[in-house]
Amino acid sequence: MGLYDVRCGLSGVSLKRARAAVTLIAQRDDVWEPIWVPLDGKYNRLGAIDVDASVKPHVAHLAAAFRALIEAGRLEHRGDGFDGTDFFESVEPNRAFNAIDGRRVSLAFYAHDLIDGVISSTPIDAWDDIEALGVEEAFAQAFPDALLPLDAGLPDMSTRLHRLLALREWSKQTGWAWAPPSSYGQHYEDDCQKHYDEAKTRLAGHSEMLAALEQASASFLEG
Repeated sequence: MGLYDVRCGLSGVSLKRARAAVTLIAQRDDVWEPIWVPLDGKYNRLGAIDVDASVKPHVAHLAAAFRALIEAGRLEHRGDGFDGTDFFESVEPNRAFNAIDGRRVSLAFYAHDLIDGVISSTPIDAWDDIEALGVEEAFAQAFPDALLPLDAGLPDMSTRLHRLLALREWSKQTGWAWAPPSSYGQHYEDDCQKHYDEAKTRLAGHSEMLAALEQASASFLEG
């Protein structure tokens, strides 16, 4: 299969050339919800991201968790030779979804710069909760059906959990929903411009998000 692009789940801009964050999400009934914190990288035009070096420990942790789920018979995967290490390349549109405990699991993609806009526009008391409860308990209380526990020993977990909690608050305030990409296809220059213009309309009234969008416009408009 050739190259294909996805759009940011927050704004709809093309992630063809953009810095991205990816979050694991799982489906319960018709609702998708996060099961892990966002990880950073660059969209690779193959249905996943090339993760930053700073999150390699997180990927290794997830791979071990997936192997344990496979051994316990809790992770279903129809791909060939899946051993937990290639998850970020294993939910491409031409392959079957994974499932954990019978719940479909996928990836959700966001423009990295726009998550900073979400944090600026949705002040929350998450830091107090994280400090008082600790990363693992704060995550468990916020996302009781998350399937995958956090490990507080991984780098920057407090910051990553805060970003996830800000996304959840944004969802509550705006009606935005977690979801896997709705479509795949190569984005050309005109497509990137169209998606960018649509994002400006969609985010009207959210000044911090518009500022973040415009500041990073070059990465969304390059065809």
